[in-house]
Parts: sequence; structure tokens; C-alpha cells
Amino acid sequence: MGKREEAAWIARQVEFVETAIEPDFQNRFAAAMALPHSTDKFPHIQHLLDAIPKR
Repeated sequence: MGKREEAAWIARQVEFVETAIEPDFQNRFAAAMALPHSTDKFPHIQHLLDAIPKR
């Protein structure tokens, strides 16, 4: 299969998803962004946080 045929085949496999109608899209999108500490509280470093002086 040539690259043009491959590109045409891939284009036919694409499925459009209207994210605006998905009620939990924003939550799922944010959860999938791999931001550190966004879901895991990392309790093994709590002692470091506790050592920070309070204002």
C-alpha cells in the first residue's frame, strides 16, 4: 500500500466526537493530561509539606 492509499484509509477510520455534548469531557480531559500531583496526593512526601513554615 502506498502512502496516499494509507492516508486515505486512515482518514476513513476517523470518527468525529462532539466533545461539547459530553457532560464529563472537561474532567476526563484534565485527568488525562498527566499533570503531576493532580490525582495522587503522594502521602510519602507529607512530612516535607509539613516542614514548610506556616504564615
